[in-house]
Amino acid sequence: MPPFFPGTARLAPTLPRLALTAAAGGILLVRRNCTVPKAVSCAEPVLISDTYKPFQAVDAVTSASPPDSTNFPCLLVSVAILQSIWCLVTSRASMLSAWVAQTLPMLQYADAQATAMKPSIDVGAVQQFCGCWVKETSRSDSMDAFCQLFGVPRWLRQATRLMVGLEICMQDNALLVKQVCKLRWLSTMESFPLDGVPSSLQRRRDLRPGKQRGQLLVAADDYMQIRVVWEGAPCGEARDTLQLAKSGKELLVLHEANLHDRGQAAFKEVYKRKAS
Repeated sequence: MPPFFPGTARLAPTLPRLALTAAAGGILLVRRNCTVPKAVSCAEPVLISDTYKPFQAVDAVTSASPPDSTNFPCLLVSVAILQSIWCLVTSRASMLSAWVAQTLPMLQYADAQATAMKPSIDVGAVQQFCGCWVKETSRSDSMDAFCQLFGVPRWLRQATRLMVGLEICMQDNALLVKQVCKLRWLSTMESFPLDGVPSSLQRRRDLRPGKQRGQLLVAADDYMQIRVVWEGAPCGEARDTLQLAKSGKELLVLHEANLHDRGQAAFKEVYKRKAS
């Protein structure tokens, strides 16, 4: 059950105090609009009892000093207003208590799930991938199936052969991956926050209209995986799995893409670390 109005959690501790204040205001309204016979002493103020039952105070007033018949409707209206306020506050408080009792276990479960799903990222492992990498074209797969999945025209597929390397670095608490192309305007830069949260919107790697978000999923030992999610058409996601050779001088990258309305495709690339 959702809260009955925004900010309920902040107002919950003050509900009893609000109820007492409303009750006291109702009592003052009753006393102001009711004629009390002079024979009855009203020197002592009428207070709400400590037993948290404000209507006892109203009953004491009405029994000790019956109002004049001309003011009797006013008294009834005042008591009715006071009772309405009291019922409203207490019912809302009970609704709040029930809602909190139902929602708290769900929040605790969601928090546990989020903690369990938190990406495993070793910044030291990410550091091993940093550097300039030169593509080994003869040892890499063709990108034709990938281009066909994205509907890239045949004449434009030739541009994929101009992709010559990767530049990987860390900057401002983010992993930066640049796909280097001989045609500079075809080069792309992607950012992946090191804390594993999705990045802000950035240009799509396929250069189509729309944006994408990047996320670093895993970084441990000689293994790293990143993901990009595309917004706009075609929508979908891609995962790049990077694996370092034991020597640390070769890098294998497996690209996998899944377009929601077209299917899947994958290809691998091999890179050699560029000598510094």
